Amino acid sequence: MKKLLFLFLLLLPASIFSQPDLISIQQSWIDSLKTGQSLSSFYWESRNLTYTRITTSDSESLIQLSRSEQIKGLGSYEHIQTFKHDKYRFITVGTLDNNTESMILLTGWRDVDGSWKKEIDLILTHEADLFELDEEISNSLNDRRFDWVKLANQHDPQQHIKALYTADAMYFSNGQKSEGREQIIDRYAYMENPNYQVDLEKEQLWHVSKGQVLEIGRYFTGAERVGNGGLYVILWENVKNQWMIELDFNF
Repeated sequence: MKKLLFLFLLLLPASIFSQPDLISIQQSWIDSLKTGQSLSSFYWESRNLTYTRITTSDSESLIQLSRSEQIKGLGSYEHIQTFKHDKYRFITVGTLDNNTESMILLTGWRDVDGSWKKEIDLILTHEADLFELDEEISNSLNDRRFDWVKLANQHDPQQHIKALYTADAMYFSNGQKSEGREQIIDRYAYMENPNYQVDLEKEQLWHVSKGQVLEIGRYFTGAERVGNGGLYVILWENVKNQWMIELDFNF
């Protein structure tokens, strides 16, 4: 019997063992947030990143997450989807309710010395009557994504960022935040390499508000696609009837 059990375990997909229970960790974070307990143990050293676009009356407390202030009225968390970058990095998306509103909570997770830590939290007020994207907006974003790839492969980060990013856009990667176009241009300087090539493939779009769309997808670098690619997150914002990037995050 023991031999049969051992063989059965060997035949199980490796993903069963490698998939971390991030939902439970997220719920523990929320419970700590509700009661004002310290949140420092949930984050990747001092490099935790937080981006909020919320209208709740508790917004100031949520913005100051690291201060561990007690938040009243924070309700339940409902997990929506998990995305795998590799066995060391994941993204989870869910909704978080308070007394009057629903919020989207997106978290980028990183395995740090065998312990799962938050690298970024993205919290957005979600308009309940929106979520599914209509065809017109989806087509517009397809065009803008095509522009992003085209400009990225022209090896001119300045032209690329100014054409597609808002003036106050933010870029998060590897535990670092860059604010505004000039800082993002500096971070994307590697695109000046004439041999650099990149492509994007969307996986999921959420219509967060009338002027905001959250996108998760995969990027592929090099002349040929190898493997599953890496994960990226884009928050699109409608600025004078043009979709621009307000936030850009990738592992």
